[in-house]
Amino acid sequence: MVNISSFGRVEIVILLIISLAAGGVIVSTVMTATGESTDTGDTHSQATEIETSGTVTDEIAPGEADWYTVDLTAGEGLTAQIRSNSPGKGVGVALYDPDGVPIQPTEGGDASESNGQPVSGAVIERSGTHYVKVTADSSRSGPVSYELSVSTTKLDRHDPNEHQSQAVSITPGSTVSGVMTDYDQEYFAVDATAGDALSLETIANGGSLGPVTVFGPDGEKIHTASDGTVNGVRLPDDGRYVIHLAADLKPTETLDYSFKATTTAEQTNTTGSRQITPGNPIRGTTDSKPTTHTIDLTKGQGLSVALTHENRTDHSESLSFSISDPSGAEVGATPADSRGAYSTTPGTTTAVGGVVADQTGTYTISVTGDPNTNYSLSVETDQIDKHDPNEQPGTATPIEGNTTIAGVITGYDRDVYATELQAGQTITVSSTARGGFESALWVGGPNATAQSHNSQEHSFGETTITGAPGGSDLTFTANQTGTYFFKVAPHPTTSSAPMFHKSVSYKITTAVSNDISTLNVSSGKQTTITPTTITETTNSTTVTPTETLTAPITAPNQSSSSPLSAGDSTTERPMINVGTGALFAFGSVFAAFACVGAIEWWRQSGGH
Repeated sequence: MVNISSFGRVEIVILLIISLAAGGVIVSTVMTATGESTDTGDTHSQATEIETSGTVTDEIAPGEADWYTVDLTAGEGLTAQIRSNSPGKGVGVALYDPDGVPIQPTEGGDASESNGQPVSGAVIERSGTHYVKVTADSSRSGPVSYELSVSTTKLDRHDPNEHQSQAVSITPGSTVSGVMTDYDQEYFAVDATAGDALSLETIANGGSLGPVTVFGPDGEKIHTASDGTVNGVRLPDDGRYVIHLAADLKPTETLDYSFKATTTAEQTNTTGSRQITPGNPIRGTTDSKPTTHTIDLTKGQGLSVALTHENRTDHSESLSFSISDPSGAEVGATPADSRGAYSTTPGTTTAVGGVVADQTGTYTISVTGDPNTNYSLSVETDQIDKHDPNEQPGTATPIEGNTTIAGVITGYDRDVYATELQAGQTITVSSTARGGFESALWVGGPNATAQSHNSQEHSFGETTITGAPGGSDLTFTANQTGTYFFKVAPHPTTSSAPMFHKSVSYKITTAVSNDISTLNVSSGKQTTITPTTITETTNSTTVTPTETLTAPITAPNQSSSSPLSAGDSTTERPMINVGTGALFAFGSVFAAFACVGAIEWWRQSGGH
């Protein structure tokens, strides 16, 4: 029989043995965790999941790797950054696609450093589970503690377009905008014809774009622009040309960008002319005969043209151009100061011109100059206002005698309005104007004629009655019945070629008085642009702005051929005074009642 004290000693021995065994297991387990760092997956199949915009901290042994997974969507930008207390390049980070294949840094983007800490970034090309691999240099003497941060960036609708094979097709002349990072590459494509000239301008906000590279249809590089601007690169073949944009940024930075690529189509019509469209400049070289370009316009559409002499070294050389309508007639407005209009000068390498189309059809721009002269030709079109074309009296917009009308003119535009007046009616025209240049208001009589296309006369010429600067009032009296014309045009003292691309908004109000006692011509305010000779002929009478013509006055019921004179007399018909007639009638009725009453009294009193 075992006593209690002996039993206690046995239990103590057993407990000591169990404790020693358990202690050995615990020590072994701790040593394994510290030496092999098995808390994070050592292969991509054992990777630990990490959330986007998440951060994890861990410790890694020299020569080992920690793997993480993150779910991503195509077109997103992914950035993985390591922070550690290890100096030098002790810890690195790399990205892998869903197949476990390394995502190679594209040209211009890399697995770089930010503030001395490793960073890796990429644009995700397909949706799925991606991998982040953290490594430690095997030359390290011991474990390294690190912090891993993973974040995503929303880029733009074009991504992913990181390679030539992913280039996004764009329309020449359209503005393309997007967002870029250091690791983001942008590839775009345009279709072009052999001989076309490619031009491109870029704008960057928040950083700067790196070189712009152009690749031919065979994928070979044909041009690089270090400043981000491509100026008229001649394209050698038909096909698809790829444009590559890269950003010059620090890791984790982003920028907004935009660019416009234009090509000059070499399409020709039956006359051999090159077609030109707004926003797509054409570069060419002059020949011994005029070089022609065509553009289709609709009636009332405005066309402005700019011709630039490129690489001019001799200031005596000049280029010029003309505009012809569908019938072949030369058209185009000419400013009062014609320097730089339709022809370059020693002081300027660019000539401008413009016209408002008076008919729908194909218009031709002909460029002339010394042979082998390089030039750039560009055009812009605009629907100026609803009244165009109303450049001449024959196409004038009709208006009522008492009305307000608003419109817009450009430096090459003239707006003409027409109203019917009776001889002797006085009309006041009030005007307001605001815009890029000073305007003028002119009045022409019933015999106003059209001005030639190259006339520098902004009024109605010899048929002008009067004129005033824009913003002034005009008052005049019609000296004959007919159609009178009002013209809003650039002020002749400031009209010049640079104004062709500017515009003015205006409003004119007309007020007609029917006072026909006098006929005169005058301006309501002092005017400074009245022509030197302003005459209006009516039969054998000439009226000038300073004269007053007295008209015969006729009685309301007489014809104008029988005027009243001072010695004539008229017979008036007698008229009844209404007040006297009413009193007389009242008295007669009162007398009748009195008579009847007297008779009745006499009968009642027995009289016979």
